[in-house]
Amino acid sequence: MGGSWAGDVNDCWDYCYGKENHVVSQLDSIVRAQNFDGVDIDYEYFYESAEAQNFLSSITTGLKNTLPVGSIITHAPMEPDSKIGTAYYNILKANAAILDFLMPQYYNGLTRPALDGFASLGLGSERAIDHYDNLVTDMFSGDQSKVVFGFCIDDCNSSSGSGGGSSNSNADKDQASNVVNEIEDTYGCNHGGAFFWVADDDQNGEWSSAVSNALECDPQPTKSPSNIGIPKCVTDDSTIAPTSAPSKGKG
Repeated sequence: MGGSWAGDVNDCWDYCYGKENHVVSQLDSIVRAQNFDGVDIDYEYFYESAEAQNFLSSITTGLKNTLPVGSIITHAPMEPDSKIGTAYYNILKANAAILDFLMPQYYNGLTRPALDGFASLGLGSERAIDHYDNLVTDMFSGDQSKVVFGFCIDDCNSSSGSGGGSSNSNADKDQASNVVNEIEDTYGCNHGGAFFWVADDDQNGEWSSAVSNALECDPQPTKSPSNIGIPKCVTDDSTIAPTSAPSKGKG
């Protein structure tokens, strides 16, 4: 929910500030009534104010303390908002032990993994690998299984798309599969997997099937973060069972 991008007038989050306990209570009721696995916090809005930062922190800890035991709690920030040094990043890091997964949206223009690849710099202003590795090493102390790489199938090739993405951020099944292969070659099989926006664009399951196949990972030693370079491609004939991390449609 958002948005903080140019031209968007959605200010729905403003009405939740100061009502953190009520928001947590409502979400808890929904999760219990529907037997959901948990809550994904998709906050695509301004976070500079003290009330916004308090809201983000309070609902994260509140959900952890209120939802049924074993419930999953995730955040799905836009990648500029989860860049190291931002207030949102600091909130997420402070609550890292609470989060089951972090699902950064790598389709908002800071990085361009679909076109640049995971470890190269071209159209993006930052390499996806640098942003991703900060999350793995600094936020989660080396636990790469916590970070789920986010793709946009369609609707993210302009700043006015409903996904809020910037130009040239769509990733077709081949582009996304290549990025997954690069992640696996750098981090091994124990990374967090992938999710995508949006389920309606996964026509006949072709995108998710291709990326699921790419997630069939050939176990190999994980490289030291200090020695991360441009990864080699994982071979296409891998016969190892898929990683257990979720490949998720985000709607």
